[in-house]
Amino acid sequence: MTYADETVVRAIEQSVIPVQVPTLDPASAPIIKRFQQVWTPTIMLLSPEGNVYDEWNGYLPPGLFLPRLLLGLGKVALKEDRLDDAACCFDEVGVKYPLSDVAPEALYWAAVSRYKGSHQAEDLLGGWKKLQSRYPESAWRVRQSFTEQ
Repeated sequence: MTYADETVVRAIEQSVIPVQVPTLDPASAPIIKRFQQVWTPTIMLLSPEGNVYDEWNGYLPPGLFLPRLLLGLGKVALKEDRLDDAACCFDEVGVKYPLSDVAPEALYWAAVSRYKGSHQAEDLLGGWKKLQSRYPESAWRVRQSFTEQ
């Protein structure tokens, strides 16, 4: 196992309870149906009650998997109303993985998390200005473009 693989394993072990569903086993059919799995691998971050907090499909090498997992953990925290934790996860994506494909989305949600906690417009708009300047061509910048003059 490579260092990168070990890093992914550690990140998973520290943050989630991993469960692998053998998709070819007929006994797995109810789980596949319940979660509407259409492709493998499907990674889902679930609530204790089994609600899907976040989901993504397809293989990602360690350098892409780690920022995607961190983004997902931020979404979990946001949906659980742990707004400071959410902002920290999203910020970590931007700091550690600024070139990742999920970095613009992380900046978007970091601003949302801060705003939901403070209800201060500057927390939202300031975060989105950072998104505008760092990732001007991002679809996530476009999603907040109604705020631009």
